[in-house]
Amino acid sequence: MILYTDGGCSGNDQLDLSKRKMVAVVSDEHGKILIDKHQHGGSNNIAELLAVKEALLWCSVNKIADVEIRTDSMNNLAWVLGKKVGKKINDRDTVLALKRQSTHADCRSISL
Repeated sequence: MILYTDGGCSGNDQLDLSKRKMVAVVSDEHGKILIDKHQHGGSNNIAELLAVKEALLWCSVNKIADVEIRTDSMNNLAWVLGKKVGKKINDRDTVLALKRQSTHADCRSISL
């Protein structure tokens, strides 16, 4: 199974995180939307990582271990594959928490 993930954030220029709105979307290889999650706060990078975490959670709940998760975020891919998160990144604690949740899942692969 192939899952496609994407995320975005409106209001990135707002210093007040509560005015930012993230969307994380997961679809299957046929384009069917499996997850469409909306959340306040964050950034584009966090929304992308949230989408991967949601895809992994969906696989776990549905007992699907043989899955390829695709993302178009190079940062996201690097973080999930083990690259350290920089110290100057906005909302670093949230990124680190999502990274931990994403790397503890059991799936076949993640790719760009």
